[in-house]
Amino acid sequence: MIKAILGHISFNTTLLFDLDNTVHEPLLELGSDQWFEYMINLAVNNIDDKEQAVTLAVAVYYSIQDIVKARAIEQTTVNIIKALQDIGVPIIAITARGKALQSSATRQLKDNEIDFSRNAPKGIENMDFCLESGESKSGNPYYQDGIIYCSGNNKGKCLSAFLGETNTKINHVVMADDKEKHLNSVKEAVEASGARFTGIL
Repeated sequence: MIKAILGHISFNTTLLFDLDNTVHEPLLELGSDQWFEYMINLAVNNIDDKEQAVTLAVAVYYSIQDIVKARAIEQTTVNIIKALQDIGVPIIAITARGKALQSSATRQLKDNEIDFSRNAPKGIENMDFCLESGESKSGNPYYQDGIIYCSGNNKGKCLSAFLGETNTKINHVVMADDKEKHLNSVKEAVEASGARFTGIL
């Protein structure tokens, strides 16, 4: 995946990286996306109150992330991210995780020597930002140190809100994500802004 990105980079490209199952993955199945989906289904199938079931499964997932260790999907990923940062290519991570998982995400990235704050958009501090009324499903998105935490919301809408809040201009976006639905939502948002989009699955 990471090598495929290189063929699409030009002088005006902004790179977006998903985190889980794109940049890194848990050392064990515990704490993975697949494990989380299993826990959600297990809870929903065994607890009558579906909202409570999801809440409990999410609470377990959050607790597990405090101890989960992660490894880079490919060592090449780490090397290429660093090299592109060295030459000044703008790189932002965009994850479905919420603000509550910021510290675990930072720790897991640091364990793999990845730092998205290195060439994050300049002059933008850590911040909560809002989606349009009625768009937020589970809390507002949050930005810190080069990472947009979408809190389970539509990644395309989160990116649009971030760009609007920060007055960040884009011309061409290349995005790597392991889920096609996220690529499609960001593609829609990027093209609606008049910029070009390239998705890497």
